[in-house]
Amino acid sequence: MQGTRVAVRESTTQRRRWVRGSLLAILIAVMGHVYYWYWPRLRPATPSAESPVALLVLEEGGAGVRLWVPYPHQTLTHVDRQLADLEAVGEAAEQLFGLAAPRLPTFGPFPFPPAREMAVVADSENQELTAMASVYPLAARLFRVAGWLADNPWMAGGELELQGRKLRIEWQDDLWLATTLSERPRTGDAETSVGQCAALLRVPGDTGHFPAGLLRLLERGSGWLLTTTLEGDPESWAARLEPWRSAGVAVSWSHIGSADGRTDVRSLLVTSESSGSGGLPPLVSIESAESEEASQLPGQRLLEPLGVQVHRHRRGSWILRSYDENLLAIGEVVAERLDRAEALTGIRGSTLGHVDLNEASRALLEVAEALRAVPILGEREATEWLTLAELLASLPVGSGLTVVVGPNGELQVEIGRQSGD
Repeated sequence: MQGTRVAVRESTTQRRRWVRGSLLAILIAVMGHVYYWYWPRLRPATPSAESPVALLVLEEGGAGVRLWVPYPHQTLTHVDRQLADLEAVGEAAEQLFGLAAPRLPTFGPFPFPPAREMAVVADSENQELTAMASVYPLAARLFRVAGWLADNPWMAGGELELQGRKLRIEWQDDLWLATTLSERPRTGDAETSVGQCAALLRVPGDTGHFPAGLLRLLERGSGWLLTTTLEGDPESWAARLEPWRSAGVAVSWSHIGSADGRTDVRSLLVTSESSGSGGLPPLVSIESAESEEASQLPGQRLLEPLGVQVHRHRRGSWILRSYDENLLAIGEVVAERLDRAEALTGIRGSTLGHVDLNEASRALLEVAEALRAVPILGEREATEWLTLAELLASLPVGSGLTVVVGPNGELQVEIGRQSGD
Protein backbone atom coordinates (compact mmCIF):
# COMPACT_ATOMS: atom_id res chain seq x y z
CA MET A 1 0.00 0.00 0.00
CA GLN A 2 2.77 2.39 0.96
CA GLY A 3 4.71 1.51 -2.21
CA THR A 4 1.66 2.33 -4.31
CA ARG A 5 1.36 5.79 -2.72
CA VAL A 6 5.05 6.46 -3.34
CA ALA A 7 4.65 5.43 -6.97
CA VAL A 8 1.63 7.72 -7.37
CA ARG A 9 3.50 10.65 -5.81
CA GLU A 10 6.49 10.08 -8.10
CA SER A 11 4.21 9.84 -11.13
CA THR A 12 2.44 13.09 -10.13
CA THR A 13 5.77 14.83 -9.54
CA GLN A 14 7.02 13.73 -12.96
CA ARG A 15 3.83 15.00 -14.65
CA ARG A 16 4.17 18.32 -12.90
CA ARG A 17 7.80 18.59 -13.97
CA TRP A 18 6.81 17.69 -17.52
CA VAL A 19 4.03 20.30 -17.51
CA ARG A 20 6.35 23.00 -16.05
CA GLY A 21 9.07 22.07 -18.52
CA SER A 22 6.62 22.19 -21.42
CA LEU A 23 5.23 25.56 -20.31
CA LEU A 24 8.75 26.92 -19.92
CA ALA A 25 9.70 25.63 -23.39
CA ILE A 26 6.56 27.23 -24.88
CA LEU A 27 7.29 30.51 -23.08
CA ILE A 28 10.88 30.53 -24.35
CA ALA A 29 9.69 29.73 -27.87
CA VAL A 30 7.11 32.55 -27.77
CA MET A 31 9.66 35.01 -26.40
CA GLY A 32 12.16 33.95 -29.06
CA HIS A 33 9.52 34.34 -31.77
CA VAL A 34 8.54 37.82 -30.51
CA TYR A 35 12.18 38.89 -30.23
CA TYR A 36 13.17 37.61 -33.67
CA TRP A 37 10.16 38.83 -35.59
CA TYR A 38 8.85 41.83 -33.64
CA TRP A 39 11.23 43.21 -30.98
CA PRO A 40 13.00 46.47 -31.95
CA ARG A 41 16.47 45.61 -33.22
CA LEU A 42 18.57 46.14 -36.31
CA ARG A 43 17.85 43.65 -39.10
CA PRO A 44 19.88 44.61 -42.16
CA ALA A 45 19.00 42.98 -45.46
CA THR A 46 19.83 43.17 -49.16
CA PRO A 47 17.25 44.91 -51.38
CA SER A 48 16.19 42.53 -54.14
CA ALA A 49 15.65 43.61 -57.72
CA GLU A 50 12.84 41.01 -57.83
CA SER A 51 10.83 42.82 -55.15
CA PRO A 52 8.28 45.47 -56.21
CA VAL A 53 8.87 47.17 -52.85
CA ALA A 54 12.65 47.48 -53.27
CA LEU A 55 12.27 48.47 -56.94
CA LEU A 56 10.50 51.68 -55.87
CA VAL A 57 13.92 52.84 -54.66
CA LEU A 58 16.35 50.82 -56.79
CA GLU A 59 14.86 51.97 -60.08
CA GLU A 60 16.51 55.11 -61.41
CA GLY A 61 14.48 58.14 -62.39
CA GLY A 62 11.27 59.38 -60.91
CA ALA A 63 10.66 62.32 -58.64
CA GLY A 64 10.75 62.57 -54.88
CA VAL A 65 12.79 61.23 -52.01
CA ARG A 66 12.67 57.41 -51.79
CA LEU A 67 13.37 55.26 -48.74
CA TRP A 68 13.57 51.46 -48.42
CA VAL A 69 13.80 49.77 -45.01
CA PRO A 70 13.91 46.05 -44.19
CA TYR A 71 11.73 44.96 -41.25
CA PRO A 72 10.63 48.56 -40.62
CA HIS A 73 8.79 47.84 -37.34
CA GLN A 74 12.09 46.60 -35.87
CA THR A 75 14.76 48.58 -37.73
CA LEU A 76 13.16 52.05 -37.60
CA THR A 77 12.22 51.70 -33.94
CA HIS A 78 15.81 50.64 -33.19
CA VAL A 79 17.19 53.61 -35.14
CA ASP A 80 14.78 55.96 -33.35
CA ARG A 81 16.02 54.71 -29.97
CA GLN A 82 19.73 54.32 -30.70
CA LEU A 83 20.57 56.97 -33.30
CA ALA A 84 18.13 59.86 -33.48
CA ASP A 85 14.60 61.07 -32.91
CA LEU A 86 13.16 60.27 -36.35
CA GLU A 87 10.43 62.91 -36.12
CA ALA A 88 12.94 65.64 -35.22
CA VAL A 89 15.32 64.52 -37.98
CA GLY A 90 12.47 64.54 -40.51
CA GLU A 91 11.41 68.07 -39.58
CA ALA A 92 14.98 69.38 -39.73
CA ALA A 93 15.71 67.63 -43.04
CA GLU A 94 12.64 69.23 -44.59
CA GLN A 95 13.64 72.72 -43.43
CA LEU A 96 17.34 72.42 -44.26
CA PHE A 97 17.35 70.30 -47.41
CA GLY A 98 13.77 70.26 -48.66
CA LEU A 99 13.57 66.49 -48.06
CA ALA A 100 9.94 66.08 -47.02
CA ALA A 101 9.26 63.31 -44.51
CA PRO A 102 5.53 62.44 -44.38
CA ARG A 103 3.98 61.46 -41.02
CA LEU A 104 2.23 58.15 -41.60
CA PRO A 105 -0.54 56.71 -39.40
CA THR A 106 0.29 53.74 -37.18
CA PHE A 107 -0.65 50.09 -37.65
CA GLY A 108 -2.45 49.46 -34.39
CA PRO A 109 0.23 49.14 -31.67
CA PHE A 110 3.02 49.27 -34.28
CA PRO A 111 4.39 52.64 -35.45
CA PHE A 112 5.40 50.88 -38.69
CA PRO A 113 3.82 47.79 -40.26
CA PRO A 114 5.27 44.38 -39.26
CA ALA A 115 6.74 43.65 -42.67
CA ARG A 116 9.72 42.10 -44.43
CA GLU A 117 10.34 45.42 -46.16
CA MET A 118 8.77 48.81 -46.70
CA ALA A 119 9.34 51.65 -49.15
CA VAL A 120 8.10 55.24 -49.07
CA VAL A 121 8.23 57.74 -51.94
CA ALA A 122 7.52 61.39 -51.08
CA ASP A 123 7.38 64.04 -53.80
CA SER A 124 6.67 67.31 -52.00
CA GLU A 125 6.74 69.37 -55.20
CA ASN A 126 3.88 67.44 -56.79
CA GLN A 127 2.23 66.54 -53.45
CA GLU A 128 2.50 62.84 -54.27
CA LEU A 129 3.03 60.02 -51.78
CA THR A 130 3.40 56.27 -52.16
CA ALA A 131 4.05 53.70 -49.43
CA MET A 132 4.35 49.96 -50.02
CA ALA A 133 5.09 47.10 -47.62
CA SER A 134 5.37 43.33 -47.77
CA VAL A 135 3.49 42.60 -44.54
CA TYR A 136 3.79 39.37 -42.55
CA PRO A 137 0.96 37.05 -43.77
CA LEU A 138 -0.75 36.59 -40.38
CA ALA A 139 -0.37 40.28 -39.53
CA ALA A 140 -1.84 41.24 -42.91
CA ARG A 141 -5.00 39.23 -42.19
CA LEU A 142 -5.33 40.61 -38.67
CA PHE A 143 -4.86 44.21 -39.82
CA ARG A 144 -7.47 43.87 -42.54
CA VAL A 145 -10.02 42.47 -40.09
CA ALA A 146 -9.14 45.00 -37.36
CA GLY A 147 -9.28 47.84 -39.87
CA TRP A 148 -12.69 46.69 -41.13
CA LEU A 149 -14.05 46.47 -37.56
CA ALA A 150 -12.64 49.89 -36.64
CA ASP A 151 -13.60 51.48 -39.98
CA ASN A 152 -9.91 52.31 -40.50
CA PRO A 153 -9.08 52.38 -44.23
CA TRP A 154 -5.32 52.74 -43.48
CA MET A 155 -5.34 49.08 -42.41
CA ALA A 156 -8.44 47.67 -44.12
CA GLY A 157 -8.11 49.40 -47.48
CA GLY A 158 -10.12 52.20 -48.99
CA GLU A 159 -9.61 55.95 -49.21
CA LEU A 160 -8.59 58.62 -46.70
CA GLU A 161 -7.11 62.10 -46.55
CA LEU A 162 -3.61 62.51 -45.08
CA GLN A 163 -2.02 65.96 -44.63
CA GLY A 164 -4.15 67.39 -47.41
CA ARG A 165 -3.54 64.50 -49.81
CA LYS A 166 -6.15 61.94 -50.86
CA LEU A 167 -4.76 58.43 -50.51
CA ARG A 168 -5.98 55.16 -51.95
CA ILE A 169 -5.10 52.08 -49.86
CA GLU A 170 -5.32 48.56 -51.23
CA TRP A 171 -4.12 45.04 -50.52
CA GLN A 172 -2.86 42.42 -52.95
CA ASP A 173 -2.40 39.30 -50.84
CA ASP A 174 0.27 40.41 -48.30
CA LEU A 175 1.37 43.45 -50.29
CA TRP A 176 -0.03 46.68 -48.81
CA LEU A 177 -0.09 49.86 -50.87
CA ALA A 178 -1.04 53.45 -50.07
CA THR A 179 -0.73 56.01 -52.87
CA THR A 180 -1.98 59.33 -54.15
CA LEU A 181 -1.54 58.04 -57.71
CA SER A 182 -4.56 56.96 -59.72
CA GLU A 183 -2.72 53.82 -60.87
CA ARG A 184 -0.51 51.29 -59.11
CA PRO A 185 3.11 52.52 -59.44
CA ARG A 186 4.93 50.83 -62.27
CA THR A 187 8.49 49.65 -61.76
CA GLY A 188 11.11 48.66 -64.28
CA ASP A 189 14.47 46.96 -63.94
CA ALA A 190 17.17 47.87 -61.44
CA GLU A 191 20.58 48.39 -63.00
CA THR A 192 22.36 49.02 -59.69
CA SER A 193 23.51 46.28 -57.33
CA VAL A 194 23.26 47.18 -53.63
CA GLY A 195 24.69 45.28 -50.68
CA GLN A 196 23.22 44.62 -47.26
CA CYS A 197 22.08 47.70 -45.34
CA ALA A 198 19.79 48.97 -42.59
CA ALA A 199 18.13 51.38 -45.03
CA LEU A 200 18.48 52.66 -48.57
CA LEU A 201 17.76 56.28 -49.51
CA ARG A 202 17.48 57.74 -53.01
CA VAL A 203 17.78 61.51 -53.19
CA PRO A 204 16.61 63.31 -56.35
CA GLY A 205 18.93 65.62 -58.21
CA ASP A 206 17.05 68.82 -57.40
CA THR A 207 17.55 69.26 -53.64
CA GLY A 208 20.52 71.59 -54.07
CA HIS A 209 22.09 70.47 -50.78
CA PHE A 210 22.43 66.70 -50.93
CA PRO A 211 24.31 64.60 -53.51
CA ALA A 212 21.80 62.93 -55.82
CA GLY A 213 21.59 59.14 -56.00
CA LEU A 214 21.55 56.20 -53.62
CA LEU A 215 22.76 56.32 -50.02
CA ARG A 216 23.19 53.24 -47.85
CA LEU A 217 22.79 53.26 -44.03
CA LEU A 218 24.98 50.81 -42.10
CA GLU A 219 25.55 50.18 -38.41
CA ARG A 220 29.28 50.04 -37.69
CA GLY A 221 30.39 48.98 -34.21
CA SER A 222 28.97 51.56 -31.83
CA GLY A 223 28.29 54.01 -34.65
CA TRP A 224 26.44 54.52 -37.93
CA LEU A 225 27.52 55.20 -41.48
CA LEU A 226 25.58 56.79 -44.36
CA THR A 227 27.49 56.30 -47.59
CA THR A 228 27.27 56.42 -51.36
CA THR A 229 29.38 53.23 -51.47
CA LEU A 230 26.71 50.69 -52.37
CA GLU A 231 28.50 47.39 -51.75
CA GLY A 232 30.88 45.95 -49.21
CA ASP A 233 32.18 47.58 -46.03
CA PRO A 234 33.59 50.99 -47.03
CA GLU A 235 36.69 52.41 -45.42
CA SER A 236 36.01 55.20 -42.94
CA TRP A 237 36.95 58.69 -44.10
CA ALA A 238 36.72 60.16 -40.58
CA ALA A 239 40.53 60.35 -40.29
CA ARG A 240 40.51 63.13 -42.92
CA LEU A 241 38.98 65.41 -40.26
CA GLU A 242 41.83 64.99 -37.77
CA PRO A 243 43.29 68.53 -38.17
CA TRP A 244 39.93 70.04 -37.14
CA ARG A 245 39.41 67.81 -34.09
CA SER A 246 40.76 70.26 -31.56
CA ALA A 247 39.79 71.39 -28.07
CA GLY A 248 37.39 74.31 -28.27
CA VAL A 249 35.96 73.38 -31.70
CA ALA A 250 32.30 72.36 -31.57
CA VAL A 251 31.67 72.40 -35.33
CA SER A 252 33.97 72.80 -38.32
CA TRP A 253 33.08 73.06 -42.00
CA SER A 254 35.85 73.18 -44.60
CA HIS A 255 36.40 73.08 -48.33
CA ILE A 256 39.70 71.84 -49.74
CA GLY A 257 40.19 73.44 -53.13
CA SER A 258 43.12 74.14 -55.40
CA ALA A 259 44.43 77.26 -57.08
CA ASP A 260 47.51 77.59 -59.30
CA GLY A 261 48.63 74.08 -58.31
CA ARG A 262 48.46 74.71 -54.56
CA THR A 263 45.96 73.50 -51.97
CA ASP A 264 43.45 76.18 -50.99
CA VAL A 265 41.69 75.64 -47.63
CA ARG A 266 38.69 77.56 -46.34
CA SER A 267 37.37 76.60 -42.90
CA LEU A 268 34.71 77.91 -40.57
CA LEU A 269 34.86 76.98 -36.87
CA VAL A 270 32.03 77.30 -34.37
CA THR A 271 33.78 77.31 -31.01
CA SER A 272 32.53 75.67 -27.84
CA GLU A 273 33.91 78.66 -25.91
CA SER A 274 31.44 81.52 -25.72
CA SER A 275 32.39 84.88 -27.13
CA GLY A 276 33.47 87.29 -24.42
CA SER A 277 32.64 90.32 -26.53
CA GLY A 278 29.03 90.97 -25.64
CA GLY A 279 27.17 88.01 -27.15
CA LEU A 280 28.74 87.97 -30.60
CA PRO A 281 28.71 84.74 -32.68
CA PRO A 282 31.54 82.41 -31.46
CA LEU A 283 33.02 81.95 -34.94
CA VAL A 284 36.53 81.70 -36.39
CA SER A 285 37.40 81.42 -40.07
CA ILE A 286 40.67 80.03 -41.43
CA GLU A 287 41.80 80.31 -45.03
CA SER A 288 44.96 80.18 -47.06
CA ALA A 289 46.81 83.51 -47.08
CA GLU A 290 47.18 83.27 -50.87
CA SER A 291 43.41 83.08 -51.43
CA GLU A 292 42.47 85.66 -54.05
CA GLU A 293 39.20 86.64 -52.37
CA ALA A 294 38.64 86.81 -48.63
CA SER A 295 35.47 85.17 -47.40
CA GLN A 296 33.12 86.80 -44.91
CA LEU A 297 32.06 85.45 -41.54
CA PRO A 298 28.38 84.46 -41.25
CA GLY A 299 26.38 87.54 -40.29
CA GLN A 300 29.21 89.94 -41.16
CA ARG A 301 27.12 91.96 -43.62
CA LEU A 302 24.58 92.51 -40.82
CA LEU A 303 26.96 93.17 -37.94
CA GLU A 304 29.57 95.45 -39.54
CA PRO A 305 27.08 98.29 -40.20
CA LEU A 306 26.30 98.11 -36.47
CA GLY A 307 29.95 98.81 -35.65
CA VAL A 308 31.00 95.22 -34.91
CA GLN A 309 34.69 94.69 -35.74
CA VAL A 310 36.15 91.60 -37.40
CA HIS A 311 39.57 90.80 -35.95
CA ARG A 312 42.13 89.55 -38.47
CA HIS A 313 45.32 87.66 -37.62
CA ARG A 314 47.96 86.01 -39.79
CA ARG A 315 49.65 82.82 -38.64
CA GLY A 316 52.18 81.48 -41.12
CA SER A 317 50.37 80.68 -44.35
CA TRP A 318 46.92 81.17 -42.81
CA ILE A 319 44.59 84.13 -42.28
CA LEU A 320 42.30 83.91 -39.24
CA ARG A 321 39.21 86.04 -38.63
CA SER A 322 36.82 86.28 -35.68
CA TYR A 323 34.41 88.67 -34.00
CA ASP A 324 36.20 87.92 -30.70
CA GLU A 325 39.97 88.39 -30.63
CA ASN A 326 40.28 85.88 -27.78
CA LEU A 327 38.85 83.08 -29.93
CA LEU A 328 41.65 83.44 -32.50
CA ALA A 329 43.81 81.23 -30.25
CA ILE A 330 41.53 78.26 -31.05
CA GLY A 331 41.99 78.95 -34.75
CA GLU A 332 45.77 79.07 -34.29
CA VAL A 333 45.78 75.51 -32.90
CA VAL A 334 43.80 74.27 -35.92
CA ALA A 335 46.09 76.20 -38.30
CA GLU A 336 49.12 74.54 -36.71
CA ARG A 337 47.51 71.14 -37.22
CA LEU A 338 46.81 71.98 -40.85
CA ASP A 339 50.50 72.82 -41.33
CA ARG A 340 51.36 69.32 -40.08
CA ALA A 341 48.68 67.55 -42.12
CA GLU A 342 50.21 65.49 -44.91
CA ALA A 343 47.09 64.35 -46.79
CA LEU A 344 45.40 67.62 -47.75
CA THR A 345 46.62 67.50 -51.34
CA GLY A 346 45.02 64.08 -51.72
CA ILE A 347 41.52 65.33 -50.92
CA ARG A 348 41.35 68.43 -53.12
CA GLY A 349 37.81 69.18 -54.18
CA SER A 350 36.40 67.73 -50.95
CA THR A 351 34.11 69.32 -48.39
CA LEU A 352 34.55 68.17 -44.80
CA GLY A 353 32.53 68.73 -41.65
CA HIS A 354 33.20 67.71 -38.06
CA VAL A 355 30.76 68.01 -35.13
CA ASP A 356 31.33 67.43 -31.42
CA LEU A 357 27.81 66.43 -30.39
CA ASN A 358 28.54 67.25 -26.75
CA GLU A 359 28.92 70.94 -27.56
CA ALA A 360 27.50 71.57 -31.02
CA SER A 361 23.85 72.28 -30.27
CA ARG A 362 24.64 74.83 -27.55
CA ALA A 363 27.30 76.53 -29.70
CA LEU A 364 24.97 76.81 -32.70
CA LEU A 365 22.23 78.24 -30.50
CA GLU A 366 24.69 80.94 -29.40
CA VAL A 367 25.33 81.84 -33.04
CA ALA A 368 21.59 81.93 -33.73
CA GLU A 369 20.80 84.09 -30.70
CA ALA A 370 23.57 86.55 -31.58
CA LEU A 371 22.24 86.91 -35.15
CA ARG A 372 18.63 87.08 -34.02
CA ALA A 373 19.47 90.19 -31.98
CA VAL A 374 20.14 92.11 -35.21
CA PRO A 375 17.04 94.18 -36.04
CA ILE A 376 14.82 93.24 -39.01
CA LEU A 377 17.12 90.87 -40.97
CA GLY A 378 18.64 88.92 -38.08
CA GLU A 379 15.66 86.59 -37.58
CA ARG A 380 15.95 85.18 -41.10
CA GLU A 381 19.71 84.71 -40.75
CA ALA A 382 19.25 82.85 -37.46
CA THR A 383 16.61 80.37 -38.66
CA GLU A 384 18.94 77.91 -40.39
CA TRP A 385 21.31 77.89 -37.41
CA LEU A 386 18.40 77.14 -35.07
CA THR A 387 17.17 74.30 -37.28
CA LEU A 388 20.65 72.79 -37.45
CA ALA A 389 20.96 73.06 -33.66
CA GLU A 390 17.67 71.21 -33.22
CA LEU A 391 18.78 68.48 -35.63
CA LEU A 392 22.08 67.93 -33.80
CA ALA A 393 20.27 67.94 -30.44
CA SER A 394 18.35 64.84 -31.60
CA LEU A 395 21.59 62.87 -32.10
CA PRO A 396 23.37 60.93 -29.31
CA VAL A 397 25.52 63.02 -26.97
CA GLY A 398 29.02 61.59 -26.46
CA SER A 399 29.43 60.97 -30.18
CA GLY A 400 31.21 62.70 -33.01
CA LEU A 401 29.70 63.37 -36.43
CA THR A 402 31.80 63.62 -39.57
CA VAL A 403 30.67 64.55 -43.08
CA VAL A 404 32.89 64.12 -46.14
CA VAL A 405 31.78 65.00 -49.67
CA GLY A 406 34.40 63.86 -52.17
CA PRO A 407 35.41 65.66 -55.38
CA ASN A 408 33.13 63.43 -57.47
CA GLY A 409 30.09 63.73 -55.21
CA GLU A 410 30.90 60.75 -53.00
CA LEU A 411 29.32 61.17 -49.57
CA GLN A 412 30.08 59.63 -46.21
CA VAL A 413 28.34 60.66 -42.99
CA GLU A 414 29.57 58.87 -39.88
CA ILE A 415 28.36 58.99 -36.29
CA GLY A 416 30.55 57.30 -33.70
CA ARG A 417 32.32 57.66 -30.41
CA GLN A 418 34.49 60.72 -29.94
CA SER A 419 38.18 60.13 -30.44
CA GLY A 420 40.73 61.80 -28.24
CA ASP A 421 42.72 64.78 -29.40
